Amino acid sequence: MAHAEAVHARSGPAAFPSPILVTGSSGLLGAALVTVLRGVGVSVRGLDVLAAGTTDVQGSVADAAVVERAVQGCKAIFHTASLHHPDDDTFSESDFVRINVHGTQLLLDAAARAGCEGFVYTSTTSLMVTEAAKETMARGECFWADEREPTGPPRNKYGRTKLAAERLCLGQAVCPVVVLRPSRFFAEELREPTAGLSLPNDKANELLGRRVALRDVVDGHLRALKRLPAVSGRVFILAAPTGLRREDLPRLPDASWLLEERVPAAAAAFAQAAWRLPAAVPRVYDSSAALDEEQGLGWRPEWTFASLVARMASGDECARLGAY
Repeated sequence: MAHAEAVHARSGPAAFPSPILVTGSSGLLGAALVTVLRGVGVSVRGLDVLAAGTTDVQGSVADAAVVERAVQGCKAIFHTASLHHPDDDTFSESDFVRINVHGTQLLLDAAARAGCEGFVYTSTTSLMVTEAAKETMARGECFWADEREPTGPPRNKYGRTKLAAERLCLGQAVCPVVVLRPSRFFAEELREPTAGLSLPNDKANELLGRRVALRDVVDGHLRALKRLPAVSGRVFILAAPTGLRREDLPRLPDASWLLEERVPAAAAAFAQAAWRLPAAVPRVYDSSAALDEEQGLGWRPEWTFASLVARMASGDECARLGAY
């Protein structure tokens, strides 16, 4: 997280309201946020059901008393706590509603009582994958997604409850709130690589449309809080920029022209690593709104497909190992 810490350390802790509550502080994103914020001198309080060095209050976001105690005195909240898609098999629909939806409402209510100056909600691009989206990809077409609401219900209880929580956040008018939809950034042990590909190769290919580096997700969250209240009521996708535009859709999902025209160094870099180039771009999560310096977050992700190729050519070990 050195990049995010260096970027935000320049503005100092005074750039952030303080103290800040981070829910899900024992998880991948929450722990990273706590670590970076503490690194730049911000007072942080972590809340999670699991104990960790980044967690100060142990309990559930679905427990009103725990939430009230955790929020008390805080000036801003990063709400990352959630049941996720990997929890589908072990938690019921009512569990997802209780934690993802009811828990979000409890936090919003507590934030209003505490006079919080900012609320950043971590949602997901997964909620945009509806039956219509799946049919588009099944026809061999590229599915292009922006911040508009999905055309139909999300495909699973994770997406359904995250969308419901988004609507709660955007429907309240007491506290400045912004919703972020990161694409894939989860831990390696929670995913299954595409058949025949190493995990680093698979992650690299996913940077073309549906992956983002954890450190860039952290940076996007910090920028979102800094931009409140100007971006209050907005939704932003956080996915590694591809350089693709909507007018490119007729040429997609075929990836060969994209690599030849816009990332010509990819062929040599992948061959040297004995990797397989992506043959297709089945979906694109459009992060152009977050990149907008004036109206968006001014987000500047460090890891994109093009930057990964350049790093590989220079012998960067993080690129070769998929450590981003």
